Amino acid sequence: CSRKEEPIYVMKQLRADLFHSYNRERGIFDLNIEAQFLKKISHPNIIKLRGTADGDPTRNGYFLVLDRLYYILDEQIKLWSRKIYKSERFFTLSPPKRNGELWLQRLTTVCEISDALNYLHKNK
Repeated sequence: CSRKEEPIYVMKQLRADLFHSYNRERGIFDLNIEAQFLKKISHPNIIKLRGTADGDPTRNGYFLVLDRLYYILDEQIKLWSRKIYKSERFFTLSPPKRNGELWLQRLTTVCEISDALNYLHKNK
């Protein structure tokens, strides 16, 4: 499946170099906890677990299938900052006319994050 020729799902598994290291148990534990956590939640602003490998999570080759993240929040904030810098507009409290779409994207993101956190808080 793809979105504009880009994959919309990713496969996440323990890195090969960790599988035979002392961090193996921690990696397996973290991957399993992530799978168990994502199985129990359903919210439009939180990635979804789409599937897992059939088999033992402690074996090499175990994986999760997740929604693809195109940007993590930190990366998105850096992209917005570059756009603001390029337009020679630094942070203002009122949305500048030239950056109206950028302002709307940031406010939408804040609302989506707030909604997801509210969901997690209510569904502890």
